[in-house]
Amino acid sequence: MKREEMKEDKFMGRTAEELAKLHAFVPPAELNPWHVDPGPGMWTQLWAWFKQAKETTLDECKLSAADTERFNAWKDEIMGPDFAKAEAELKMLEEVTTAVGSPVVFCHNDALAENILVVNEEEILLIDFEYGGCNYRGFDIANHWNEWAGGTQAEMNGVPVYADFPTPEKQLVFCERYLAAAGGGGDAAALNEEANKFVLANHWYWGLWGLNQAVTEGCDTFDYLLYWQNRLKEYYTAKGK
Repeated sequence: MKREEMKEDKFMGRTAEELAKLHAFVPPAELNPWHVDPGPGMWTQLWAWFKQAKETTLDECKLSAADTERFNAWKDEIMGPDFAKAEAELKMLEEVTTAVGSPVVFCHNDALAENILVVNEEEILLIDFEYGGCNYRGFDIANHWNEWAGGTQAEMNGVPVYADFPTPEKQLVFCERYLAAAGGGGDAAALNEEANKFVLANHWYWGLWGLNQAVTEGCDTFDYLLYWQNRLKEYYTAKGK
């Protein structure tokens, strides 16, 4: 799917339905040995990426001299000295999101445009489950909404367009279609509020991913460092609203 198609009503509704179907999936018992953690993976992964980012020294990384200069210019504002600001933000978000009571389901965790296959005018499929696993329902929906802004596409090169984030009206329609596909019942406004509780944490999730990618791969083929900066810049902007 093209990023611009994500906000078209026909594709938006079908994506909501496919996420609802996925969230109803129960992994068969024979896969239990490979399900190391049946609980929500969001915070386990977030703290692991935070630890990786904090403990990797610049002389071990693949950032060029110019990229290292950019990192040093942005680091204290985004992460704080010794990453203390980032750690405080994550602890606050962990408290907020765990208090939501969002159901733990099987999630895609990466439902961006390129991972939604348009089969025909009537059917789409979620593909590429590299990041799939048990997680909060609200996180998966919030992740998809943030992906309306893009940023990882080659032509965007780390610069999301947050003006494309779904409007409150679009979010509510999405939640209505999701609940209808889930068997009806439920409060769309409540689901909308639930998902929005995860929007901010999702910026840290993929922001830290981008920082670690920059360190391990460099920024020659994609500006991971700029993506990290833009995701966290949007975090602080959205938090302040």
